[in-house]
Amino acid sequence: MKLGTESIETALYFIVGEQLSEVFGFFRAYNRHNNFIGREKELHTLETLFLKKESSTAHVYGEAGIGKSRIVFEFRNRVSNCNHLVAQCLLENVHNALHPIINVLKHKYSLDASGNDDAISRLKCALTDQDIVKDTIALPILCAWLNLTLPDDFNSVILPPKEWKQTLFYTVAYLLFHQEVSELNDGSVFIFEDIHWADPTSIEFISYLLSSNHFLLSRNIFVSTSRKLIPEPLATKI
Repeated sequence: MKLGTESIETALYFIVGEQLSEVFGFFRAYNRHNNFIGREKELHTLETLFLKKESSTAHVYGEAGIGKSRIVFEFRNRVSNCNHLVAQCLLENVHNALHPIINVLKHKYSLDASGNDDAISRLKCALTDQDIVKDTIALPILCAWLNLTLPDDFNSVILPPKEWKQTLFYTVAYLLFHQEVSELNDGSVFIFEDIHWADPTSIEFISYLLSSNHFLLSRNIFVSTSRKLIPEPLATKI
Protein backbone atom coordinates (compact mmCIF):
# COMPACT_ATOMS: atom_id res chain seq x y z
CA MET A 1 0.00 0.00 0.00
CA LYS A 2 1.36 3.42 -0.98
CA LEU A 3 0.94 6.22 1.55
CA GLY A 4 1.07 9.99 0.95
CA THR A 5 0.92 11.95 -2.26
CA GLU A 6 2.91 11.08 -5.32
CA SER A 7 6.22 12.89 -5.75
CA ILE A 8 6.89 14.93 -8.84
CA GLU A 9 10.38 15.98 -9.88
CA THR A 10 10.62 19.76 -10.21
CA ALA A 11 13.62 21.70 -11.51
CA LEU A 12 14.97 24.33 -9.11
CA TYR A 13 17.11 27.27 -10.20
CA PHE A 14 19.39 29.49 -8.15
CA ILE A 15 20.02 33.03 -9.41
CA VAL A 16 23.69 33.87 -9.02
CA GLY A 17 23.66 37.21 -10.83
CA GLU A 18 22.85 39.10 -13.99
CA GLN A 19 24.84 38.28 -17.10
CA LEU A 20 27.71 40.72 -17.50
CA SER A 21 26.88 41.01 -21.19
CA GLU A 22 23.60 42.63 -20.15
CA VAL A 23 24.85 44.60 -17.16
CA PHE A 24 27.56 46.26 -19.21
CA GLY A 25 25.61 46.33 -22.45
CA PHE A 26 26.11 50.06 -22.88
CA PHE A 27 29.84 49.44 -23.37
CA ARG A 28 29.32 47.35 -26.51
CA ALA A 29 31.24 48.66 -29.48
CA TYR A 30 28.20 49.01 -31.72
CA ASN A 31 26.53 51.37 -29.27
CA ARG A 32 29.36 53.83 -29.76
CA HIS A 33 28.54 54.20 -33.44
CA ASN A 34 24.73 54.37 -33.24
CA ASN A 35 23.15 57.79 -33.48
CA PHE A 36 21.82 59.22 -30.23
CA ILE A 37 18.12 59.96 -30.76
CA GLY A 38 15.25 60.98 -28.53
CA ARG A 39 16.90 61.92 -25.23
CA GLU A 40 18.44 65.28 -26.08
CA LYS A 41 16.45 67.09 -23.37
CA GLU A 42 17.75 64.81 -20.61
CA LEU A 43 21.28 64.97 -22.02
CA HIS A 44 21.12 68.76 -22.16
CA THR A 45 20.10 68.82 -18.48
CA LEU A 46 23.26 66.91 -17.55
CA GLU A 47 25.43 69.14 -19.74
CA THR A 48 23.95 72.22 -18.05
CA LEU A 49 25.08 70.88 -14.67
CA PHE A 50 28.62 70.60 -15.97
CA LEU A 51 28.60 74.20 -17.19
CA LYS A 52 27.60 75.55 -13.77
CA LYS A 53 31.26 75.58 -12.62
CA GLU A 54 30.26 74.15 -9.23
CA SER A 55 29.51 70.76 -7.70
CA SER A 56 26.22 69.23 -8.86
CA THR A 57 24.22 66.01 -8.59
CA ALA A 58 21.67 64.25 -10.77
CA HIS A 59 19.69 61.01 -10.73
CA VAL A 60 18.60 59.26 -13.93
CA TYR A 61 15.93 56.62 -13.34
CA GLY A 62 13.57 54.48 -15.37
CA GLU A 63 12.79 50.87 -16.15
CA ALA A 64 15.42 48.49 -17.51
CA GLY A 65 16.42 49.08 -21.14
CA ILE A 66 14.91 52.55 -21.40
CA GLY A 67 18.26 54.22 -22.13
CA LYS A 68 19.66 55.42 -18.79
CA SER A 69 23.18 54.13 -19.37
CA ARG A 70 23.23 55.42 -22.95
CA ILE A 71 22.43 58.95 -21.75
CA VAL A 72 25.27 58.72 -19.24
CA PHE A 73 27.58 57.32 -21.94
CA GLU A 74 26.84 60.27 -24.24
CA PHE A 75 27.26 62.72 -21.37
CA ARG A 76 30.70 61.32 -20.57
CA ASN A 77 31.72 61.68 -24.21
CA ARG A 78 30.78 65.36 -24.16
CA VAL A 79 32.67 66.15 -20.95
CA SER A 80 35.83 64.20 -21.73
CA ASN A 81 38.06 67.03 -20.47
CA CYS A 82 37.72 65.97 -16.82
CA ASN A 83 38.43 62.91 -14.70
CA HIS A 84 35.83 60.15 -14.77
CA LEU A 85 35.03 57.77 -11.92
CA VAL A 86 32.60 54.97 -12.75
CA ALA A 87 31.04 52.65 -10.15
CA GLN A 88 28.90 49.71 -11.24
CA CYS A 89 26.59 48.05 -8.72
CA LEU A 90 25.70 44.41 -9.26
CA LEU A 91 22.95 42.30 -7.69
CA GLU A 92 25.37 39.65 -6.44
CA ASN A 93 27.35 42.24 -4.47
CA VAL A 94 24.42 43.85 -2.67
CA HIS A 95 25.67 42.46 0.65
CA ASN A 96 29.36 43.32 0.09
CA ALA A 97 30.03 46.59 1.90
CA LEU A 98 31.54 49.35 -0.26
CA HIS A 99 32.12 46.92 -3.14
CA PRO A 100 31.49 49.43 -5.99
CA ILE A 101 33.45 52.16 -4.19
CA ILE A 102 36.46 49.94 -3.55
CA ASN A 103 36.45 48.87 -7.21
CA VAL A 104 36.62 52.51 -8.33
CA LEU A 105 39.53 53.11 -5.97
CA LYS A 106 41.35 50.04 -7.29
CA HIS A 107 40.85 51.20 -10.87
CA LYS A 108 41.95 54.80 -10.22
CA TYR A 109 45.24 53.70 -8.66
CA SER A 110 45.71 50.52 -10.76
CA LEU A 111 45.93 48.47 -7.57
CA ASP A 112 44.92 45.15 -9.10
CA ALA A 113 47.71 45.45 -11.67
CA SER A 114 50.29 46.27 -9.01
CA GLY A 115 52.14 44.16 -6.51
CA ASN A 116 51.41 44.59 -2.81
CA ASP A 117 54.33 46.94 -2.11
CA ASP A 118 53.72 49.04 -5.22
CA ALA A 119 50.02 49.41 -4.41
CA ILE A 120 50.79 50.57 -0.88
CA SER A 121 53.43 52.97 -2.18
CA ARG A 122 50.89 54.60 -4.54
CA LEU A 123 48.33 55.03 -1.78
CA LYS A 124 50.91 56.34 0.68
CA CYS A 125 52.19 58.85 -1.87
CA ALA A 126 48.67 60.19 -2.50
CA LEU A 127 47.96 60.47 1.23
CA THR A 128 51.02 62.67 1.83
CA ASP A 129 49.19 65.62 0.24
CA GLN A 130 46.68 65.81 3.09
CA ASP A 131 47.28 66.48 6.78
CA ILE A 132 43.94 65.56 8.37
CA VAL A 133 44.58 61.85 8.94
CA LYS A 134 48.05 60.42 9.51
CA ASP A 135 49.05 57.74 7.01
CA THR A 136 49.97 55.52 9.98
CA ILE A 137 46.23 55.44 10.74
CA ALA A 138 44.69 55.72 7.27
CA LEU A 139 46.88 53.17 5.53
CA PRO A 140 46.23 50.23 7.89
CA ILE A 141 42.47 50.82 7.61
CA LEU A 142 42.70 50.99 3.81
CA CYS A 143 44.82 47.85 3.61
CA ALA A 144 42.23 45.94 5.64
CA TRP A 145 39.55 46.80 3.06
CA LEU A 146 41.78 46.34 0.03
CA ASN A 147 43.20 43.03 1.24
CA LEU A 148 46.77 44.36 1.16
CA THR A 149 49.54 43.27 3.53
CA LEU A 150 50.84 46.09 5.74
CA PRO A 151 54.55 46.97 5.54
CA ASP A 152 56.64 45.92 8.53
CA ASP A 153 57.00 49.53 9.70
CA PHE A 154 53.22 49.92 10.11
CA ASN A 155 51.09 48.61 12.97
CA SER A 156 47.44 47.59 12.95
CA VAL A 157 45.01 50.24 14.12
CA ILE A 158 42.40 49.74 16.83
CA LEU A 159 39.68 52.41 16.89
CA PRO A 160 36.06 52.58 18.07
CA PRO A 161 33.73 51.48 15.21
CA LYS A 162 32.36 55.00 14.61
CA GLU A 163 35.83 56.55 14.42
CA TRP A 164 37.04 53.70 12.19
CA LYS A 165 34.21 54.35 9.74
CA GLN A 166 34.77 58.12 9.76
CA THR A 167 38.46 57.63 9.05
CA LEU A 168 37.73 55.16 6.26
CA PHE A 169 35.13 57.42 4.63
CA TYR A 170 37.38 60.48 4.80
CA THR A 171 40.37 58.60 3.38
CA VAL A 172 38.46 56.98 0.52
CA ALA A 173 36.72 60.25 -0.39
CA TYR A 174 40.04 62.06 -0.42
CA LEU A 175 41.70 59.42 -2.60
CA LEU A 176 38.81 59.37 -5.08
CA PHE A 177 39.06 63.10 -5.78
CA HIS A 178 42.79 63.48 -5.30
CA GLN A 179 44.46 64.62 -8.53
CA GLU A 180 48.09 64.49 -9.53
CA VAL A 181 49.65 67.46 -11.33
CA SER A 182 49.70 65.41 -14.54
CA GLU A 183 45.96 64.67 -14.37
CA LEU A 184 43.15 66.69 -15.86
CA ASN A 185 42.12 69.34 -13.35
CA ASP A 186 38.70 70.37 -14.63
CA GLY A 187 36.87 68.53 -11.87
CA SER A 188 35.56 64.99 -11.81
CA VAL A 189 32.45 63.20 -13.04
CA PHE A 190 31.41 60.38 -10.71
CA ILE A 191 28.97 57.94 -12.34
CA PHE A 192 27.18 55.50 -10.03
CA GLU A 193 25.36 52.92 -12.17
CA ASP A 194 22.38 50.89 -10.86
CA ILE A 195 22.31 52.43 -7.41
CA HIS A 196 19.22 50.32 -6.60
CA TRP A 197 21.69 47.41 -6.14
CA ALA A 198 24.09 49.36 -3.93
CA ASP A 199 24.85 47.96 -0.49
CA PRO A 200 23.78 50.05 2.55
CA THR A 201 27.36 51.06 3.42
CA SER A 202 27.93 52.40 -0.10
CA ILE A 203 24.74 54.47 0.20
CA GLU A 204 25.98 55.80 3.53
CA PHE A 205 29.34 56.64 1.97
CA ILE A 206 27.72 58.47 -0.97
CA SER A 207 25.69 60.51 1.51
CA TYR A 208 28.91 61.42 3.31
CA LEU A 209 30.74 62.14 0.06
CA LEU A 210 28.15 64.56 -1.31
CA SER A 211 28.37 66.63 1.88
CA SER A 212 32.15 66.59 2.09
CA ASN A 213 34.60 69.30 1.04
CA HIS A 214 36.27 66.77 -1.26
CA PHE A 215 33.16 66.98 -3.44
CA LEU A 216 31.83 70.46 -2.73
CA LEU A 217 34.94 72.60 -3.10
CA SER A 218 35.62 71.69 -6.75
CA ARG A 219 33.55 71.36 -9.90
CA ASN A 220 32.54 67.74 -9.36
CA ILE A 221 29.41 66.08 -10.71
CA PHE A 222 27.75 62.99 -9.26
CA VAL A 223 25.28 61.15 -11.53
CA SER A 224 23.48 58.01 -10.39
CA THR A 225 21.26 55.70 -12.44
CA SER A 226 18.55 53.40 -11.15
CA ARG A 227 15.37 51.54 -12.00
CA LYS A 228 13.81 53.27 -9.00
CA LEU A 229 13.64 56.68 -7.38
CA ILE A 230 16.70 57.86 -5.49
CA PRO A 231 17.29 55.90 -2.24
CA GLU A 232 15.69 57.61 0.75
CA PRO A 233 18.99 58.41 2.55
CA LEU A 234 20.08 60.41 -0.52
CA ALA A 235 16.76 62.11 -1.26
CA THR A 236 17.84 65.46 0.17
CA LYS A 237 21.26 65.41 -1.52
CA ILE A 238 20.44 64.57 -5.17
